[in-house]
Amino acid sequence: MRILALAAAIASSGPLPAPGMFCPVGGEGYGPIFVGPGPRDIGIDGMDCHDARLVQGKLRATCFTNSVTDHGGAYPLDLEVLSNGDMARFGVLFRRVPRPGMCPAG
Repeated sequence: MRILALAAAIASSGPLPAPGMFCPVGGEGYGPIFVGPGPRDIGIDGMDCHDARLVQGKLRATCFTNSVTDHGGAYPLDLEVLSNGDMARFGVLFRRVPRPGMCPAG
C-alpha cells in the first residue's frame, strides 16, 4: 500500500516553472513570485521557500521568514502552475517577465 501511495505521489508531481520573476497581471496589491536560484527554491510573501514540489498542479514547500526564531514550516502556497508556465494564485495570474526588475504596473 505504501508503494502504491509513493508511486501516485511521484506520478502527480511535475517540473516547477522556469526560473525567474513572475509578476501579477492586473493583481494590484500582490508582490512578485521568484522561482530559483536553486532548483526547488521559491520566494513568495517575503518568505524563502525550499524543497518546493508540484503536487497535483499545486506548489508545496517549506518556507522561512526573516525571523531568527523561525525554524521553517509547511506553508500552503495555493499556487497553481498552468500548462503554459504561468502561475495563478487567489484568482490572479502571474506571468514570467523576461528581465527581473520592477513588475509593470497593472
